[in-house]
Amino acid sequence: MLQGLESSRLLLLMSFGALCALAGLFLLFRPPKVEGETRLELLGMKFNAASGGVIVFLIGAAFLAAPIFVPERSAPGGGRAAGAASKSPYAPVASVAPDGLPVRQRAEGREVEPNDSFDAANRLEVGKSASGTTRDSEDWFILPLNAEETKLEISVRNNGGSCFVTVYSSDEKQLTGLTILSANTKTTEEVVLPGSAAVLVQIRPTCDYELFTAYAG
Repeated sequence: MLQGLESSRLLLLMSFGALCALAGLFLLFRPPKVEGETRLELLGMKFNAASGGVIVFLIGAAFLAAPIFVPERSAPGGGRAAGAASKSPYAPVASVAPDGLPVRQRAEGREVEPNDSFDAANRLEVGKSASGTTRDSEDWFILPLNAEETKLEISVRNNGGSCFVTVYSSDEKQLTGLTILSANTKTTEEVVLPGSAAVLVQIRPTCDYELFTAYAG
């Protein structure tokens, strides 16, 4: 198996090949002398200039083709300082927040799209509220929980349309649900916390809503 060459040596071989190829072309197309053919001697054998040009050109072409047959080898350390750690420019950002929950977009008073799936739920701290509108897709919120709390109040105000609200544990078990069909109506439901790190709130279309959260005493 052919061993790789460093780029500087590979470039040197290709330069030599280019010179040989040019010399071969010169011999091929060089006009013959008037008194007879121009003859060359190579390795004890005599050739006319045209035949020698073909041989020299083929040798040069072989060296030029070196990158096809001999892989390029990077210099030791890949050009990095000794001991430097390799780091991809596309390294993913941290996918877990300090509390162990997945990193989410935070809803600061208003939903942040996209939040139309369990995995894309907006993060909403308990005690905060968020408003939004569901039309062609549902909205999801994830509420990180204090381990010492046992009950949570979920309130939803319907500002228009029909709101269908479901509360899930983080392992996707349904805890409770609310249906608010009348506009300008606020409904509150108390949820017994399941002992998980978070609960999720799903709001299905079609409605304009405000979501309120608080721990129940």
